[in-house]
Amino acid sequence: MPALTGSLAGLAGVTSNCGMTTGWAAILIGAVCALACAKSSELLGKLRIDDPVEAVGVHLVAGSIGTILTGLFAKPEAGVILRHKDWLPGLLYPPHSFHLLGCQLLTVVVYSFWSGFQTWVFLYVLKRFVFKETFNYSINAQIRGLDYALN
Repeated sequence: MPALTGSLAGLAGVTSNCGMTTGWAAILIGAVCALACAKSSELLGKLRIDDPVEAVGVHLVAGSIGTILTGLFAKPEAGVILRHKDWLPGLLYPPHSFHLLGCQLLTVVVYSFWSGFQTWVFLYVLKRFVFKETFNYSINAQIRGLDYALN
């Protein structure tokens, strides 16, 4: 399972920058995202947060890291693809501007807040209007596991 999750995390990490980076940078980004996914899964386990398919590590962690690393590794030739005359490549390429890295960081922050807000609204509506009585299973069922508690 960790090998599969690491592969998915690497793919999620390079999806945001697949046309913007070189091959060696994509391999490096994928490896960093796979390691970050594994560490985030360990952290969630220690915090006793259930993520059975490791979606947080693959999508949130690896996707965010891949998006941010675009600001470091975006190649200068990507400006031709984007057809933009004021294109500034990633921080590792001349003129070594923080512009793209800052844009990528801002993107991750905005998407995280927007997704968190939408999730909060959705769950609030569910709790308020659909599951009026109870929204959680009993503590015993949560500890034992819902697969066993519901049978």
